[in-house]
Amino acid sequence: MSEAGKNIVTKALLKAVWWLCQPLVKLLINKGITYPVLCDLLKSVYVKTAHEQVELDGKTPSLSRIFVKTGINRKEIKRILNEVLTEDEPVFKTTSLGALLVSRWLATAEFCDQQGEPKKLARVTDKNSIGFKELVESVSKDIHPRALLDDWLALGIVVIDDQDRVCLRETSFVPHTGFDEKIYFFGRNITDHIDTCVHNLLETKQAMFERSVFYSCLSPESVKKLQTMAVNQSKATLNILNKEALKLKAQDIDSSNPETINNEFRFRYGCYWFDNTNNSDMENKK
Repeated sequence: MSEAGKNIVTKALLKAVWWLCQPLVKLLINKGITYPVLCDLLKSVYVKTAHEQVELDGKTPSLSRIFVKTGINRKEIKRILNEVLTEDEPVFKTTSLGALLVSRWLATAEFCDQQGEPKKLARVTDKNSIGFKELVESVSKDIHPRALLDDWLALGIVVIDDQDRVCLRETSFVPHTGFDEKIYFFGRNITDHIDTCVHNLLETKQAMFERSVFYSCLSPESVKKLQTMAVNQSKATLNILNKEALKLKAQDIDSSNPETINNEFRFRYGCYWFDNTNNSDMENKK
């Protein structure tokens, strides 16, 4: 590619990053995270990502090589590389467990009714019944069902009906309250989505699936109608994939094939909806 061509690509990429950063910076400002904090974080990301890329190229990740890729001075690179990454906070581990529990509730026969919908589970069970306690213990015996139930009630994930049964409010783990729980999925979902887009920009042979439908010049009523259609279709698709993935995971774990035991392969399929009926300041500027 010519120098002029490289400059055009760079300008287009930086413009796309500028768009990408707008909603992120809006969130950071709202939560009191200032530019110097973000700048320091980006510096760390640059160094660690460059370090990984140099290793993937089969070379020793020296300070000089990382400096060439990042433009960050060697003293700062050394300081960042010496930092120890902390483990996920307990709230993230609890949130991950919660997502797994909801997945089982939606996909496992014993926790679904004849129509395939999640059962209303008894809050207190006896020896002859299956309730919320059994759901929790089917995934982990390290967490007390009552403590989890109290947490889910506070977050609005479940409600107790007039028959003292635990009812799932949503068909996915999306708390109505609780910023820590929401930010867990914010980070995981957006990371994988951007990673997919980056892969498709860098790789030309095997692109990963990434599509969207977008229209303008619509009335609020039309947007609402389309949103309802999209949400219903997406929920149905996610439920089908969840059931199939849970079944295949059980098969892989039980398989005698050593290549499928303890493997680390994963996937994420996501859906989102955006419209500017309540936020016209950003999309119209594009």
